[in-house]
Amino acid sequence: MTIVFEPGVKGPGDMKVIWNGIQVTFMDMAEIVNQLCKNEDIIYPKPKYRGGQMLIDFMQEVYDNGEITDDICQRYRLGKYKPKALTRIS
Repeated sequence: MTIVFEPGVKGPGDMKVIWNGIQVTFMDMAEIVNQLCKNEDIIYPKPKYRGGQMLIDFMQEVYDNGEITDDICQRYRLGKYKPKALTRIS
């Protein structure tokens, strides 16, 4: 898996996310997150578990924090954060 960040055209600091050579759109992310949440709902059904809401909560914490950290990953029982090699093209 290769993730590359390239300069976008919408304004200063705009970056495109290129995943395995394909630009990822909001719609792509929505489809992926929706399917992941449905899967979590099946594996960890409510009310006993949090299901897909746990993924949403994780994503919100990452957004609020500005990065993925070991602390956040451990809180969601994801182990230590092992960042993939990301490429930023400027």
